[in-house]
Amino acid sequence: MSKVLALVAALLLLFPLSGAAQDGRATIEAASKALGADGLKTIQYSASGVSFAVGQSAVPGAAWPRFNIPMLTRSINYETASMREEQVRSRAEMPPRGGGAPAVGEARQVQVVSGDLAWNVTGETAAPTPVALVERQLQLWATPHGVVKAALAHNATVQGRSVSFAVPGRYTMKATLDGGGLVEKIEAVLSSPVVGDMPVEVVYADYRDFGGVKFPTRVRQSAGGFLRWR
Repeated sequence: MSKVLALVAALLLLFPLSGAAQDGRATIEAASKALGADGLKTIQYSASGVSFAVGQSAVPGAAWPRFNIPMLTRSINYETASMREEQVRSRAEMPPRGGGAPAVGEARQVQVVSGDLAWNVTGETAAPTPVALVERQLQLWATPHGVVKAALAHNATVQGRSVSFAVPGRYTMKATLDGGGLVEKIEAVLSSPVVGDMPVEVVYADYRDFGGVKFPTRVRQSAGGFLRWR
């Protein structure tokens, strides 16, 4: 009889957990539908603004050096976990403060990630950049549509409007949804070879509908406590 009672008690404990997991998945699926992420395999978007070279500050504890970005284009394939980013940038501070390229003038940069490989493209030459792999993977999956896809793939936990999951050895991520199920903020901790465990925050605002896919028209990102994009 004691074994039967123990089994009943175990089943009573399991049923609420199963129900909570189902409710959490339903929340993520609703967010995916609200964003238009269901069936979305690829996306491309362009932007302009300013960026900051992470880990290249002139002195420890200072803000990252600032660059102007007149053109940035990202092409993402969620099925192959790949992203190509092309940008043109120039120094916003003269004389230059801290590191990062270019020191003067304007430069075109092409950065790529595909699965577990990362590389830069200069002209016809592709140079492997494994040190950038985890950060680029994070950028790919920290997009509004990417984070809901990653959450479903990594058995995310849901508490209220917060969706959390981890990719062991790489990063943890938490997405906060607004009342309509759209992603309004992402908080992550990235294993960075430059600054160690680095907090990353991305804030999305002013969503617009692009043929049934909703995408933010304002993005603000910080890294290590300082601005990275805006």
